[in-house]
Amino acid sequence: MVGINPGPVETDRLVSQAKINADMEFGDEERWRETHKALPGGRAGRPEEMGWLAAYLASDRASWVSGTIIMADGGQHSRSARA
Repeated sequence: MVGINPGPVETDRLVSQAKINADMEFGDEERWRETHKALPGGRAGRPEEMGWLAAYLASDRASWVSGTIIMADGGQHSRSARA
């Protein structure tokens, strides 16, 4: 058994919230991507990236992967709080 623990992923909900935050911070909701600049890689994950990981884990190529949770967060979890 395996699982995926995603970080921020560019879903409709995340984009809606980011637009609200961008409107409050910059006065322009179209600058919503800028609200993710502090994330590792400077962006949220894309839904297809989670899908690719799920497809890999379901494939024979991952037959030796077992008993783990894959952190798919672009390094956010392992990044130092001071970084």
